[in-house]
Amino acid sequence: MRRHPLLPERTQMMMSLRPLIRLTWLAPVLALAACGAQVAPLVKPTLPASHWQAALPADTPQAHGWQDYHSAELLRLQAQALAGNPGWQAALSRVAQARASLAAVDGARQPQLNLSGNRASSQTRQQGSEQNTENWQAGASVAYEVDLWGRLAAGSRSAQASAEASEYAAASTRLLLETDVASGYFRLCLLDERLRLNDEDIAAARTILRGLEGKQRVGAASQLDIAQQAQLLATQEAARASLLAQRGAALTALAVLVGAPPQGFAVATQPLAQLTALSPALRQPGELLARRPDIAQAEALLRAADADVDAARAAFFPKLTLSASSLWAASGGGPAGLAASLLAGLSAPLWDGGQLNAGLQRNAARRDELTANYRASLLTALKEGEDALDGLARQQSRDAALARALTAAEQSYALAQGRLRAGALDGLSLLNAQRTLIASRDSRAQSRFDSLQAGIALYKALGGGWTSEH
Repeated sequence: MRRHPLLPERTQMMMSLRPLIRLTWLAPVLALAACGAQVAPLVKPTLPASHWQAALPADTPQAHGWQDYHSAELLRLQAQALAGNPGWQAALSRVAQARASLAAVDGARQPQLNLSGNRASSQTRQQGSEQNTENWQAGASVAYEVDLWGRLAAGSRSAQASAEASEYAAASTRLLLETDVASGYFRLCLLDERLRLNDEDIAAARTILRGLEGKQRVGAASQLDIAQQAQLLATQEAARASLLAQRGAALTALAVLVGAPPQGFAVATQPLAQLTALSPALRQPGELLARRPDIAQAEALLRAADADVDAARAAFFPKLTLSASSLWAASGGGPAGLAASLLAGLSAPLWDGGQLNAGLQRNAARRDELTANYRASLLTALKEGEDALDGLARQQSRDAALARALTAAEQSYALAQGRLRAGALDGLSLLNAQRTLIASRDSRAQSRFDSLQAGIALYKALGGGWTSEH
């Protein structure tokens, strides 16, 4: 500072220190803010799992595993569901809302420019004459908050993480929709297969009944044999009615799932033997945690909550806002005037009845809640993956055993028919062979469906074809 020859040296020194003295009030404010903004840092949960307990399948799925079934009808239904399912459309709308919210938050970090203008007219009467006056004003202002302590940046991080969470939630919705569609389609395939087997069983039971009635006329079969065979036939006919009712309910449920009206909805099914269960491969549990969108959603929500804590902590500190404005005015066509101002506003909270601290503690508690939820999601994912792997392995063993049982039942039934034709078998033995074959065929069809369901459960537990890169 240049010395003034007429002022004492002490006065000149005080004038040079005046800007610093004006800022000394910030010291207690910053100290109070630092004392109030105290919360524990985020500690992200981890799990020590390093290997799977169940045996791993060998096949590796493609990114879109439904193509592995080689079913054009299934792919058509999946596409129809993604185009028409209301829940999926609502999930996409939630993603759009979150992205718009993020854009609004980021926009608030930019300078805010406003324009204004007005026109006023007045009329005065002096000495018998009227005089009209018009006043015009136009102005512009710009304001910008300097993010000294990262409050705005934290809000942007929170909005970004929330938008990502909505996208992961949509991915979870899509995975659930796709697995439900596949399960519904496979159930229809099962019911059609059971109906086909039931038709064959009814036809065979009728043929045997007619044969027994012919043998009875020559004294080679008893009335008991005929009554028991008739009871078996009636049981199969009743089973058909039940299967038709189940198919109707399954068809309408699938129609609603793909977003189509149940009336007139039709699906082309195929034999279960033509469908192969998915067997996704996984080498480490960590791969599971990276593949599941619900885990990614829980982590994104946790990051958003942590950013909210940072924003609440930064609210304790002063805010610096820069603003500039200009005003151009003209009156009655006279000369125009231009006024401009540049301001820097600094505001800091001193006492708010504990509102800021309560907000910080609320956000911290919310973060703690989401931390617990995140850890619960990790544990649930590992459990579901373990159970699905074990369930698929057990189902494969069960299906192989039922296949052997069906082969034995078919051989037993063929031998019983041969002995009956030769007159060396009673009707009760043939009846038992029929019942065993009917039960074995039905159990085998159900087992094939269960194998498909186990593959779907594993596909779902491992996050489907979704990855964090998606």
